[in-house]
Amino acid sequence: MFFVKIVYFGEFSQTTEEQYTEIGDDLRAVRHVDVLKSGDIVATSREKPIVGQLAMLPEGKFPVDEVVGVPGEYSTEFISERDFEEAWAKATSERGSG
Repeated sequence: MFFVKIVYFGEFSQTTEEQYTEIGDDLRAVRHVDVLKSGDIVATSREKPIVGQLAMLPEGKFPVDEVVGVPGEYSTEFISERDFEEAWAKATSERGSG
């Protein structure tokens, strides 16, 4: 299991500013947080998909070899479990489901 943060620059993404994803041993997303440009934070997971919300789990296997980003569009980096858990806690507490 590992954790990834993606930061979008400029107008590359019209809605999302940052994404945090927990990737399981099968290389598929387990939990996912979107920090939106509007200031909202939304989250979803395999265990508890959130219906009617913008957050969606990325589909397919995570491309481990491509964790680099595109200059001027987005950057991708591995983050600690603690960093992911902080983003997850903030997202889930804001929607009231802790």
